[in-house]
Amino acid sequence: MNEMTELTIPLPLVLPFRQTLEMGKSTETRGTIKMIIIDGNIHAISTKQEWFWTEEWQAGERKVDEYIKLGEYEEFDMMEEFLRTLRD
Repeated sequence: MNEMTELTIPLPLVLPFRQTLEMGKSTETRGTIKMIIIDGNIHAISTKQEWFWTEEWQAGERKVDEYIKLGEYEEFDMMEEFLRTLRD
């Protein structure tokens, strides 16, 4: 199980945001972000995304990862095929 520690940091604060800027650039952000530590690594997350990091959600993510690892899933080529399985 991952160990997760949470810190809340008020902004403005200059942080690198790789997903929105070129590598090596940084931006000033206003609002609130949370810094979480997972297995010794620090991650900055938006408060709008904090639901993903709750223990309840992460437990579900681990469960899905296990299903995938065991091959207990189905792939569908068409959305209609998938929806049909939900109706049946």
